[in-house]
Amino acid sequence: MSLLILLFWRRQYLASWPALFFLLIEVILINLVLWLNGGVTNPFNAILLLPVIVAFLTQPVLRAVTVWSVANLAQLAQLVLAQLTITPAHGLTTTGMAAHSGTSVNAHFVGMVISFVITSSIVSILIIYLQGKLAQREQAIIDLREKKLRDEQLLALGTAAAQLSHEVASPIQTIHLMMEEALDDYPDMPIMQQVNSQFTRIERALTNWRTIANDIRDKKRTPFHPTALMQQVQHLMTLARPEASIQWQFDEIPSTQLVSLDHSLAPALLNIIVNACEAAQYSSDNLVVVHSRLVLLSDGQNHHSTNQWQLTIENEINQRDSANIEQLGQQLLASDKGLGMGALISNVTIEQLNGRIDWHIENNRLTTTVIFKLIET
Repeated sequence: MSLLILLFWRRQYLASWPALFFLLIEVILINLVLWLNGGVTNPFNAILLLPVIVAFLTQPVLRAVTVWSVANLAQLAQLVLAQLTITPAHGLTTTGMAAHSGTSVNAHFVGMVISFVITSSIVSILIIYLQGKLAQREQAIIDLREKKLRDEQLLALGTAAAQLSHEVASPIQTIHLMMEEALDDYPDMPIMQQVNSQFTRIERALTNWRTIANDIRDKKRTPFHPTALMQQVQHLMTLARPEASIQWQFDEIPSTQLVSLDHSLAPALLNIIVNACEAAQYSSDNLVVVHSRLVLLSDGQNHHSTNQWQLTIENEINQRDSANIEQLGQQLLASDKGLGMGALISNVTIEQLNGRIDWHIENNRLTTTVIFKLIET
């Protein structure tokens, strides 16, 4: 019956509670058969290990422990009944050598039952341990598969971005020459000055993109002071979203405390703040609070506290957007506002720079926390 339950369980033909019921019935029947054929003197009591093993393979731990308990209690009950039913007619309580022989047989019976209890306990603990290890390995495989999918998505995005920058470079150079000629011919036209200003921003953005790409390719790290970095992000945010309502809070951080980064972090932080501003527009409070400070946190490896830079972005979101917070930054999420591409790229960028990012929501307020370890110079 245990083998049939295991077979049906693997094919998902049998629910959990019926399987538990059949296993308990099997344990009781096996003990009854053993009792009718010698009780504790029957050496085949080890067959009770089979339903115990199947229980731990197919049932939750508490239900499997129930089967284990019934099997062991039944064996102990048989031992007690055997002790009560031993009579001189069995030749086990006479004097002399017969009495010594009876004592040895009783010890043998007790040893068989204790051996079964110990064996079933060890097998049960071993199965629980192996199942835990198997679950950890399966979770690691799932995480690896998700990471591979995310890396494939980022590779596709990076390839498209590189192709776009390559295709845009030549037209930008051509337009730059045409703009210089137009400014020479019409130096006093205000519209030409405005067009030249916007075109200069495009050139600067392309140059920054090339700098970031080179840093990533060469794995180049540069020490940055957190406040100087955030001032750069604030300047970029002023250009990207001048209408956004942002409260900037920069706590004083010693000049000797720096963070080792490349130029890709500023755009990543910019994406996070832009997303916060866009989410706040659809809520009752459109204010976004950006707070940069130094905190003392455990590094998680040597179990001692170190100075770390913490950046928090707080904004209000509506109830509908809060449903996807757990998957934010882990994969592309389709919505009426986009695909979550900025959060995904920012998350990967921060992880590649040995930082941590976390999203937490409470009372419809989303708090994005970014943490980097500081180095002292």
